[in-house]
Amino acid sequence: MDFIKVSLFASNQIELVNPPFRENPFIMNVHCHKNPGLCGLTAIRMLDVFIDRAAERGLLVMLDNHRNAAGGYISPPLWYDSNYTETEVIDLWKHLVKHYRNQWNVFAIDLKNEPSYEEELATWGNSNKSSDWNKAAERMIRRLGTFKGLYFVDGINHGTDLGKSREFPLDSGNSTLNNRVVYSAHCYGPKI
Repeated sequence: MDFIKVSLFASNQIELVNPPFRENPFIMNVHCHKNPGLCGLTAIRMLDVFIDRAAERGLLVMLDNHRNAAGGYISPPLWYDSNYTETEVIDLWKHLVKHYRNQWNVFAIDLKNEPSYEEELATWGNSNKSSDWNKAAERMIRRLGTFKGLYFVDGINHGTDLGKSREFPLDSGNSTLNNRVVYSAHCYGPKI
């Protein structure tokens, strides 16, 4: 954490994997002799410690729904899968938002990292509830309306495509919430 502060990072993005927050297991792979204060902590308590230590150093944190399964590449290509329905994903977000509601440095949530990463499944439009990522983001934002921070919404196709956002802009039905939406394009250089 001190390295991050000294290196002039302005914020941290914490990439979340859903199972630890649904099941909240005790974290077993901690080097207890190096980090005795972290031994025997649950996943959420471990995240609490990280966020608290970031706050002590004046660092901001964005929570990011990165995966629905531990390990491997980003999964699933949509915001839900056979293990996590859309309702379960929203309920996990609601739990985290409520848990960190008084944590000043949790300034944003990234609702789903790079929808349609491995396959071209996610769409941006107004016709398909199961694939229109923009409509899912609107549903999530409405249900998470108590969160006072920013809502990051990635483009589809590896997060790079926000092309239809002008034709189909996000509209949660609440102008205050709409004004806290950040359209997030992931632009990668040719060497990545």
